Amino acid sequence: MKPTNYAVILLIPVLLCAGACSQLLKKPVFKPQPMPSATSRPGEKIPPSDLYYHVIRGEVYQADRDWAHAIDEFKSALAYDANSAYLHVLIGSLYLMQNNPDEAIKWCERAISFDHHYLEAHLLLAGIYSSRNDLNDAIKEYETIIAIDPKHQESYLLLGSLYAETKQYDRALETIQKFIRINNESVMAYFYLGNIYADIKDFASAEKNYLKALELLPTFESALINLGTVYEAQRNIPKALESYKKVLEFYPQNQQVRNRLAYLLILMKDLDGALQQYTFLKKELGDEQGETSIKMGLIYIEQKKWSLARDEFLTVLKKNPTSHSAHYYLGSTYEEMGNSAEAMDSFRRIPPESELFAQAQIHLGYIYDKKGDSATSKKIIQEALRTKNNELNLYRFLASLHEKEKNYTEGIRILKQALTINPNDEEILFYLGVLYDKASLFEESIASMKTVLNLNPQNADALNYIGYTYADRGIHLDEAEKLLKKALELKPNDGYIIDSLGWVYFKKGQYKKALQELEKAVMFSPEDPVIAEHLGDVYLTNNRPVKALEMYERSLKLDPSREAVKKKLHAIKVNE
Repeated sequence: MKPTNYAVILLIPVLLCAGACSQLLKKPVFKPQPMPSATSRPGEKIPPSDLYYHVIRGEVYQADRDWAHAIDEFKSALAYDANSAYLHVLIGSLYLMQNNPDEAIKWCERAISFDHHYLEAHLLLAGIYSSRNDLNDAIKEYETIIAIDPKHQESYLLLGSLYAETKQYDRALETIQKFIRINNESVMAYFYLGNIYADIKDFASAEKNYLKALELLPTFESALINLGTVYEAQRNIPKALESYKKVLEFYPQNQQVRNRLAYLLILMKDLDGALQQYTFLKKELGDEQGETSIKMGLIYIEQKKWSLARDEFLTVLKKNPTSHSAHYYLGSTYEEMGNSAEAMDSFRRIPPESELFAQAQIHLGYIYDKKGDSATSKKIIQEALRTKNNELNLYRFLASLHEKEKNYTEGIRILKQALTINPNDEEILFYLGVLYDKASLFEESIASMKTVLNLNPQNADALNYIGYTYADRGIHLDEAEKLLKKALELKPNDGYIIDSLGWVYFKKGQYKKALQELEKAVMFSPEDPVIAEHLGDVYLTNNRPVKALEMYERSLKLDPSREAVKKKLHAIKVNE
């Protein structure tokens, strides 16, 4: 199931059900108005038995679902009772059985012209209008029904739901509450109220009414499900889990709820619990399309249980050898297992028309690049672009291959080509700014990052990039501080942003502030060699050479190629 759609499903009156039409129409005691037939003599009366003859024959045809002959017989009956609202609505209902709602409406309107208070005509019209999504016309009919019969309970519920459907929430609430004053034990009334309150995001009131419905009927499946979605909307996942588990106590075969429960358990990091739900689904309800096995395989990937993941995807492929998702995830699993030959075979089985094709080609390119064959990697991506020239991920990966070779000019060219497809793609623009920076094109780099911020002022990474670039160059330090503080509001525990702010303070000569921020940065990002170096610089400036030595050694351990750190370390040791 999908979360969260609280729209009340409009109930089509039972009149629309095949074979049920005449059962709900109240059969009147016929008081036929005798009419002369073509063969009768002047002044001769037609006996009532002729009317009943056609009615009975019509009912026989109706029972056999022979709508056309039934209509003919009831029309013949009208010759003896031309103003019968009952017969007109009955004929209208049969036209509806023939999927001819326009004719059904005409006959109902004729019935109303004879008897405006004939409820069955208004009910059938309301049902037809609802089914055709002519909601305003349906509303008018239900309003008329309630005016005729203020105790017609079903109409209050249906009218309330239609008001909600047309966003007339105040009238919807008023209508259902009016009905509750007539019948305060109606389970459906409290359920509908819960739905309306959920629609207007008054989740507390929605919860209250769902609970009232469940108090009256503890096994009410839809109320339990909707209560769970309300708890989800309130981000009360434990309560949502409780509600969905209660559904399964009464309805263990509910596939929709088991899938939702598994999803929430995954969010709660209870992967084993989610697996239990999927295992039940697979065992009890089957898995013809392999969707459950795919989900189980993804959980096993998350748990790094590669063999179990592989087995799930292979199970899917036995049933559906052309499953693109199974081939893709199987390839990813083989890749993690170090079985590159099997991985490449799986990725190659994904055809160009698949949504997963581009990502599969990127995986293939990555495998070849990892083997040191960057030429083949580039060739794979270039060929993929001939088929999928609008896939931005392909451009991004191809640019990264050139970046790895320090061919920044070519990487920039590729990203600019990607921007002709989508000039406002934040990721492409950000990456372009990075490559401009690496190509020593400072102005272009800052301009690209500012374009990102124009598109999304909340992009913390772009704020950080500009702020750090200014700090590293020792320029625009006040602006850099402002940008970085904004970035930290968005990502308060990001070690890289904290490091950038510390570096701004260092360049401003505010060494105590710099020390405070950089010690925090190392705590959040202990594996970054640049942050360790920065903290070493601040320790040294604060006349703490021993701590500086410790940080420089950590930086070199994380990245032995850092020549500048080696020189700093050597200088400390010489001066000891």
